[in-house]
Amino acid sequence: MALVTYGPIVSNARKKIGGIVATKGHAGNFLRSKVAPIQPRTTAQRNVRANFTALAKTWQTLGALAIASFNALAASVKKKDRLGNSVTSTGFQLFMSLSRNLLSVPSYAPLTTAPASLVATSPGTLAAVAGPGGTQVLGAVTVTGPNAVYAITSYAGPPPEVGQTITIAAYATGGNNVTGKITAIAAAFASLTLATTTQVTEALGTGTGTAALAMQITPTTYPATGEVALVFAAAGISAGRSFVGKAYRLIQVFGIIATPPAIPYDITANYLAKFGTPSVGKAIPILVKHVNGTSGAAGIPTAALPLFT
Repeated sequence: MALVTYGPIVSNARKKIGGIVATKGHAGNFLRSKVAPIQPRTTAQRNVRANFTALAKTWQTLGALAIASFNALAASVKKKDRLGNSVTSTGFQLFMSLSRNLLSVPSYAPLTTAPASLVATSPGTLAAVAGPGGTQVLGAVTVTGPNAVYAITSYAGPPPEVGQTITIAAYATGGNNVTGKITAIAAAFASLTLATTTQVTEALGTGTGTAALAMQITPTTYPATGEVALVFAAAGISAGRSFVGKAYRLIQVFGIIATPPAIPYDITANYLAKFGTPSVGKAIPILVKHVNGTSGAAGIPTAALPLFT
């Protein structure tokens, strides 16, 4: 790998020429030998390629008017290339980009003509938590009802987090077990509210609550009506790193097309199924993107790197 300083004749370069690739990293511009990409030929990779082929064949079946509509829309849309220059896509490239976005939308309708607009919202700043769960020592006040408020006298292990499912067990009075999702936590963890499904009555006592491992995301803006939120993630990386590159994988889709729910996105089960349990102290790469369920237009994505603590 050779570092490069560009001059007045060649001011910048990207991509490859011959067997040499021009690129840029944290250390500046450099040249490297082109390396053939790894072909793991996983089921997911084969599915992506099959979908790409199917969409390309669909493009060939569109009529002249439909193709002209995509060409016209593509010519009106400017985007930045790797050097920051404004460029336009072809109608085929635009069709493929929008259609590939729609493949992730439940019950989508394939595009047969160019959409009227390419508007989609952005999730904005993400509040993300990733914790292995643990044991809290809890105290309870006397409460009755399906939404029980429990006072916390102290806790050992990670603090409780909204959205976690917790089981409170072994009370002095009756020994009842109570399981529910935490819907609210008071300042300084003075109390928490559980969305329990049964009537609860507990006298003052001390119990042990076990919070399940949880990975959750709360965006600043939820999808608009007609949009979905695509959540991408990657295996844990060392704390302090920020570059994720192409390691993101789509793991979950949130939002019902008619009425997207405004609740934290719980990706725990899907993340563990894809990447396994990360080591404590690792940063968890997460990226959220909104996609319009009719046009396939995507908003500006937002990323977060919560520590698994």
